[in-house]
Amino acid sequence: MVVPELFTDDDGRVPAFRTREINGRTWITIGGDLDKLPSFITGRPIPQDDSVAPEKDKTFRGRLRSIREVHLPDWYEPIFHWRAFWPTDPLKSGELQKLFLDDSDVPIDPVYSSNTGTITPRPDVKDCYKDLYTRINRVVEDAGLRVIPGMPRNLWPSDNPWDLDKPFESVAAMQKAAASVKVLLLEGIAWVRWLHAVLPRIDKHRSFSTTEDEFLGMCLLDLPSRGVVFNLVKDWKEINLGLWLSSGVPVYYPWRLEERVQARFAKLSPILLSTYSSEEHVALDDIDPKSNWEVVAKQSQEYDDFFQLKDPEYESMYETFEMGPGTEFYVIDFEGWGRRALLATLEISAYRNALHFRIDSDGFDNSVTFWRWRPRDRTLALQLPSHYDGLHDGNPLRVIRELWKDTFAPRAGQIYDMDTGILLNPTFTTETRRQSGGAHSFLVPGKPTPSQPGIDPRDYTHWTRRTSGSSANEDTMDLSSEEDESPPLLFRLTTSKAAMLVTPPPEKGNVSTPSAPLRRRISSNSNPYRPGSRSASVRDRSASPYRSNDSSALTSYQRRLSPAQHLLKEEVPSLTYPFTVLHLTDSGAWNFLLLDCGVLILPDEKAEVRLRYFGNCIRGFRHVTDLLRLAIERRLHFFIGIPGNKLDWFMPRDLTSGTRTKLAALYSSSTTEAPLKYESPTKFVAAYRARVTEILSRPHARAFIGLGGAASWLAQYWGGKELITDFMQGPSVQTTIFRRGDNDLAHPSSAGLYWDSVSAQEIDILFGHIPHADSNHERWLYPPVAVLEKDCDHYSGEWNDTLEKIFEYITKSISATTPRIEPKSRGKWKEWLQTYNRARWALNRPKPTDHNFEDILNQLERQGLRRSWDHLPLAKLYLPEQPE
Repeated sequence: MVVPELFTDDDGRVPAFRTREINGRTWITIGGDLDKLPSFITGRPIPQDDSVAPEKDKTFRGRLRSIREVHLPDWYEPIFHWRAFWPTDPLKSGELQKLFLDDSDVPIDPVYSSNTGTITPRPDVKDCYKDLYTRINRVVEDAGLRVIPGMPRNLWPSDNPWDLDKPFESVAAMQKAAASVKVLLLEGIAWVRWLHAVLPRIDKHRSFSTTEDEFLGMCLLDLPSRGVVFNLVKDWKEINLGLWLSSGVPVYYPWRLEERVQARFAKLSPILLSTYSSEEHVALDDIDPKSNWEVVAKQSQEYDDFFQLKDPEYESMYETFEMGPGTEFYVIDFEGWGRRALLATLEISAYRNALHFRIDSDGFDNSVTFWRWRPRDRTLALQLPSHYDGLHDGNPLRVIRELWKDTFAPRAGQIYDMDTGILLNPTFTTETRRQSGGAHSFLVPGKPTPSQPGIDPRDYTHWTRRTSGSSANEDTMDLSSEEDESPPLLFRLTTSKAAMLVTPPPEKGNVSTPSAPLRRRISSNSNPYRPGSRSASVRDRSASPYRSNDSSALTSYQRRLSPAQHLLKEEVPSLTYPFTVLHLTDSGAWNFLLLDCGVLILPDEKAEVRLRYFGNCIRGFRHVTDLLRLAIERRLHFFIGIPGNKLDWFMPRDLTSGTRTKLAALYSSSTTEAPLKYESPTKFVAAYRARVTEILSRPHARAFIGLGGAASWLAQYWGGKELITDFMQGPSVQTTIFRRGDNDLAHPSSAGLYWDSVSAQEIDILFGHIPHADSNHERWLYPPVAVLEKDCDHYSGEWNDTLEKIFEYITKSISATTPRIEPKSRGKWKEWLQTYNRARWALNRPKPTDHNFEDILNQLERQGLRRSWDHLPLAKLYLPEQPE
């Protein structure tokens, strides 16, 4: 007799199964109660896609229902997947009542009412809400910014507990506002419960500041989850039944002909469940009149918990591969998903032994794509390393599915190539695409936390909060390609030592009232769906160099545009590149203090025009973190200045006296750099690498990233991505302690800003400059910036794929055992670079001139926008721009 494989709970038992005909359709639950299925589920058509229904439809998916019905099971919504863990209290244990989160009315403050004639909730109620909100926020900030790949943008609606501080004219108005806050907090708890289910030991992570007891207390684990309803045919590629049932989440689904005829759904067939369920048993003949039990049981063995064939009978064309310096690695985790990037580390050999793979080449470098859903060895596949090991104690595939599905699971009609993981229909998009990915803070005004006495969060975190809904008059251009990928699986989790910052003191002059509208946010009483409101941007992150044969250009669907957007869309695309070059940044590395008090320094008009185009015309770059990420990855020239009175916020905590003495010697005004000397190619390259390594280990070396162009590329290549992380953390001790960086004191609009800088001598060494009394005999190991700007058609202040190949070729030649390239004079570098201006490398358009960019800025000024973003505080960067 065939023994079927079924989903089980945390104790290894098949949860209670029930089935019933409701309105002519068979409904099934595992671990739930069919009496709890509301009529807005059973009495309406089954959703067939992820699109958002019109506002007039009072039951459209994704809506937060009222406090009276929000505890009932609801449809699985990809961008709100954590709602399956929504806490309920059917037995009236009082857990929710203690937090004033049940559906009863909140008590009124009698003293306030008698003194003012208006109404407000009792102080202890408001304090409870604010405290819970702040604690949830801390968990989400710690996890989303420092541990997991991203956190949901749509977690909080526009309400917050501080809305209850205002007076209300009637009891009904107050209770309505309180109900909205209750639902808000319950959703936050649902997200925390989801996090605990995925990574139950996340509190052991060094970047997670919430204690284990506080984290578990916030999860309310004694309360059951409301459960989730799903359409198997539509949702099977991303739902996670094993995780849900092991976490006690009831599941509900219709069982129709569409489900019965697909062998992949055999584990959920009532034919099998009826005989193995831990509670309810029915006569087998009633549900299996055709005696298909043996067939269905065998099918359940052939498919895994993610509805994929265990043995896809794949015959690999490759047994191994060679790892070169330019080899790129990807993995497709589940059938039908997009690919995501892997770092070329020692663990790649484990992937090679455990998974089948394919090799692709673009003529320059190879790429290797692994298929986790096509394992060579299932045991080895489950043992593949992950930086989440140690934070969970279950099936690692369940963790991968939950943490990466927001970015790589196909949604809303998307189709990925089964073998390459590349999006086949990149122009297809809907309003719900990718609304929940990306690591972003959403902390809003609140009470000081116990760990930060006297600090009002609104002083330094409200820049991050995004709006929900979509604007009816914005251009919603979207970056739709395989470059829309999250950070690699093995991305670096360690933070820079320089990131250990002191907590900033509050500034009384900058504290707004709790009910004031938030910066980068619509006002608290406005409709987030009204025309003109700012929309939550789509989170797109690059993962690899662009490859022309499998990437897509920026595509769009038009809506009403402002005159400035029309101008930028008409003029700028020919001045920039519509493709992402490299994945260099991790959003979790941004220091929110830097972004909240930092001021944009833009010495290059070419960089500014490109940033204004992407920020105004491409929805994926409407948020300051995304826009600055773009600037780093395209190696644009910019810096972030810090007001002098806030530099202390960025000082490292633990500088020893010995370290301070060494740094003081480094940053003394008499420091000079010995020039490079040439003896032979081999000796020169060895000396060059030693000098560059020493320079890039200095605290202020992060400033090379802000220089952009070739300086940024060379610094990142020889110094590692840690320099980018350091740059995203803020100024080094060069500026914060010794004040030896750059400043704007000579600027006509000086604001007393400071930022890191590198000396001309340090730049010369980075480019391998060999000085000579006769300038015609000066030589450089890499082409100097002046030659690039004048004689290379491919460089106009922005990095691109051709420049990437040029500098990779030079570096490979330098790094050969016997260097194949020697330092060249300006004239020789000119001749060498001009070979890339011809034949197949030639540009298909004229090289942009400074006049092109200056003219665009002048036109923007005539349309009522500010002439330049230079010296614009990042906290005041509102996108898309509106006339002043």
